[in-house]
Amino acid sequence: MASLLEKINTLISANVHSIVDRALESNNLKVMDEYIRQAERNLDALEDSAATVGGTVKTLKRKYDEFSEKVEKLDRDIDLLLTKNKTELAMAAQADLNSKKTTGSGILRAVAAARA
Repeated sequence: MASLLEKINTLISANVHSIVDRALESNNLKVMDEYIRQAERNLDALEDSAATVGGTVKTLKRKYDEFSEKVEKLDRDIDLLLTKNKTELAMAAQADLNSKKTTGSGILRAVAAARA
């Protein structure tokens, strides 16, 4: 069985809720105005977030394009090294190329996540 203090707490809570509900109902226009203000603030915050995400996507896209150019150049350099029989240098460059491809894939995933 609930203790006396718990019952009093429940009674006070119910009365306070009832008073607040009646106050909200009697000031319906004021309450609606406040809801509209809250919605406007939330919309402003959402627009700010969208702008931030848009900037992030552009930055990530630019980084991906830069990495793609580096990867293409490195791939051509590897081919050139192989034609000159510089196998060890080509292998080192291939390891670098593999690393850059992994980084590029990570950037693409970040772009996709930012757009989602």
